[in-house]
Amino acid sequence: MGSHAGDAAEHLKKTVRVKKGETVEQVLTDAIGKFKTRGCDMPSSVATDYAFKVAGFFDFMTSLHRDMLDYDYIANCVSKGERPVLELLAPGEVK
Repeated sequence: MGSHAGDAAEHLKKTVRVKKGETVEQVLTDAIGKFKTRGCDMPSSVATDYAFKVAGFFDFMTSLHRDMLDYDYIANCVSKGERPVLELLAPGEVK
């Protein structure tokens, strides 16, 4: 997963496991935690301030209570055995 969140986190990639039934908010919380434990300066610690964006596309994951696996992009990647590539958008980039 790429990142736009925070200067220190810029262009860092982190892998976050997604379990069946996990919501976007839960995965965002895990991702933010991973960046913070690596010493990245995150603009906010609150998952609801962020959003995921599909890398290279104008496709956003903004429904925080929706299961990650309900998104077509994620489901297609999983069915093909591919790893989804997402960008973490910082609070200033989430409109």
